[in-house]
Amino acid sequence: NIVHVTFDYPPSSLWGTGEHVELLARQQSQNHNVAVVTTSCKNGRRARRSGPAVLRSDVDLDQWFVRNPYRRYDAYQDFDLLQCWNLVVGRRAVRHFEGAGFCPHVVHNHGWMTLPIATEVAQAFGARLISTAHVVECQYARAGLRHPAREDLDDILNVEREVFLRSEFVICPSEEARCLALGSYPEAAAKVLTVPHGIDLDQVD
Repeated sequence: NIVHVTFDYPPSSLWGTGEHVELLARQQSQNHNVAVVTTSCKNGRRARRSGPAVLRSDVDLDQWFVRNPYRRYDAYQDFDLLQCWNLVVGRRAVRHFEGAGFCPHVVHNHGWMTLPIATEVAQAFGARLISTAHVVECQYARAGLRHPAREDLDDILNVEREVFLRSEFVICPSEEARCLALGSYPEAAAKVLTVPHGIDLDQVD
């Protein structure tokens, strides 16, 4: 039994992470029982296709921030609200899986933004926790870009460090990303792996 935990997920996906997680979960569901826990909500939900069960948040955090005229920034820049909502979603996920008789064996966390949810689920069921670091936060400075959540950067880096320390393994999508991660978190060297993201060949001409 596999649970993916992700902030971003179709159909209200903002970044490429959601598309990657959906393809990965759908592929795994051919041979495993797979569920997805996401803070991306039901708005614009597509017709249900075969594949993993999706447990969604009742509040579309990412789209709410984007649409709110009083906010200039992207969703994950309100660090405190995100962390509070993560606790709510994590507890709901645990209750949902308990009620469904679904006992996760592996919890796959996709980034620092959902670590509290993934940790809550993994601890409740004694599951293995692995993570994918789709982006290492120092990549912004490396590329000469200003970090989009600079006001909360210290808090974000503290949570990102916990991703590397708590996870049994951490996947980086490229060797460059792995090197950047180890430059920031050398104590996690033994558990950081390079696994490139798969490509859906049906979508490539």
